[in-house]
Amino acid sequence: MSKKEEIFLDIKLFYKLKLYINTLYIQYTYSYYQIIANSIMKKIERQLNEWFKQYHKSEFLTIDPLVSVRKIKSNPDREVGALIASVISYGRVEIIIKNCEQLFSLMNWKPAEFVTSTSIKKNEKMFSEFRHRFTSSEDIVLLMEVLGKIIRTSGSIEQFFIEGYDHREMSFKDAIVSFCKRVKKIARENVLYSGRGFEYLFPSPESGSACKRINMFLRWVVRDEDTIDLGLWKMIKPSQLIMPVDTHIAEQSKKLKLTKRNAADWKMAEEITNVFRKIDPDDPVRFDFSLCRAGMMGKRNEGRRMNGEW
Repeated sequence: MSKKEEIFLDIKLFYKLKLYINTLYIQYTYSYYQIIANSIMKKIERQLNEWFKQYHKSEFLTIDPLVSVRKIKSNPDREVGALIASVISYGRVEIIIKNCEQLFSLMNWKPAEFVTSTSIKKNEKMFSEFRHRFTSSEDIVLLMEVLGKIIRTSGSIEQFFIEGYDHREMSFKDAIVSFCKRVKKIARENVLYSGRGFEYLFPSPESGSACKRINMFLRWVVRDEDTIDLGLWKMIKPSQLIMPVDTHIAEQSKKLKLTKRNAADWKMAEEITNVFRKIDPDDPVRFDFSLCRAGMMGKRNEGRRMNGEW
């Protein structure tokens, strides 16, 4: 073998050895970061489960609109009541609960029966004094009309939702888009439709909105009955649900490093849901109620300390 050939073989061996060392380094580095990531995920999972045990209890429903829905007796009435309560769930929770109770009381605590049996004229008179922040009495009367039509034509809100959802062709996001579009289409065909007020009740993922209220409604009716959620729907699986993201969930999720996003939008909701799916693939949004309560209680306790109550 010539000197030239020996040098060539030495160089070839050198590069093979370098490639092998680099491969080992990459594998080691990947394994190291995988161990770190798994360790962080385990810590997050422990914290979430601690909050779940602490807060996923009916005693914390006193600061949730579901406390009003649970006073309704029959499942068909609860389904309609849940949608009404969810779409006006913006603002201070105490005001939301007070206004839900006012509405349900006017309906004799039988929302499904009410929306299918009353007239526009009667409802305009009955709800004339009602207002919830941006939602006027006219918006509420229109909501009653829309829900009445849905129940009369589809039999239930669940069936109406399913009619616009082909799971073989559509994502769950698409199903929510379809639901909101069809609800607003019914509203636009009504003489009471005035535009923005009613549209605000049914934001769509198409606009980038986190759609906290519709995702919360879906959590209420899809997740199994567990003293918090209602377990009314049987044609949608809890594994399909998207996390309802509000300010409390967004802040808690950022603290836990569940999302890199700043805006509480649809992409953030998907990011958080994807993390929870790694922890509980069958029921990723089960942490919603407890995570939200942890954020709310933390803020309230901080407020008490600042006011000198502790």
